[in-house]
Amino acid sequence: MALGHKKQPLTRNEPFEKNTILNTVEENKGRYSKWEVLWATLAWKIQKTIGHPSLRKFLEIVKNHFLPNCPLVKRDILAAEDIFGPELGCLKGMTV
Repeated sequence: MALGHKKQPLTRNEPFEKNTILNTVEENKGRYSKWEVLWATLAWKIQKTIGHPSLRKFLEIVKNHFLPNCPLVKRDILAAEDIFGPELGCLKGMTV
């Protein structure tokens, strides 16, 4: 705070403005085709089913065909990350 300047408290008559930028899942889905969203949702569900691996580990699992008969490709996993955000189960495990 600069010398000589005080923060004045807001009074009830003064306008108070808050701006928040928040991307919702629906907005994120809008950037993809119906089929891309379907494959991304499948990738998201599989990631949860196999124990919440990190993005890097999940990409490695799919690339090396460690999941038999898995139809996913890298594009599906990256789209899932973009649409739904990072895997929370993985993040919670890292912060313990």
